[in-house]
Amino acid sequence: MKTTQISKWLLVTGILIAILGCSSHQGKNAEERAISTAKQEVKKRGWKRIEVDDCRFEEGRWKVYVWRFPKTPRGHATVEVSDNGQVLRYIAGE
Repeated sequence: MKTTQISKWLLVTGILIAILGCSSHQGKNAEERAISTAKQEVKKRGWKRIEVDDCRFEEGRWKVYVWRFPKTPRGHATVEVSDNGQVLRYIAGE
């Protein structure tokens, strides 16, 4: 009987590890896709050298904060990207 309980515990633990591992991996892929989309958007606008300052998922969308080099006043922007990789909004630095 104890062997069965241990087997069940190992099975449940393995399933939980697999689920948690997959979900965090998918989140990382979505973040990388959002960053790539934001970089493409600012390059379309003539930016050559870019640094991604931050990337956050807020209010159902990715907000990617980017700087243009050399850093100057108003040389930054926020690119809002949907979870499926579409640019929703470009906000130039003020």
